[in-house]
Amino acid sequence: MKILTLYYSFGGNTERIAKRINRILGGDISQIMLEKPYEGSYDEIVDEGKREVESGFMPKIKPLTHDPKDYDVIILGTPV
Repeated sequence: MKILTLYYSFGGNTERIAKRINRILGGDISQIMLEKPYEGSYDEIVDEGKREVESGFMPKIKPLTHDPKDYDVIILGTPV
């Protein structure tokens, strides 16, 4: 079974957890990176993210280092 841990991390917490999960389960790991990173204070970025979700906007991301279609299990980590 091929496992991919795929994550987006703003402040580093999600990245730490994703790497920990990857060490335990094995497989590959890939970070989701935005073409244009968010800028501003934490509160400004959270507000921008909320507006994006509500409007259905999806920011462009850089190409992934691993293709998710090649995996049986994908563990997805995002900030909450």
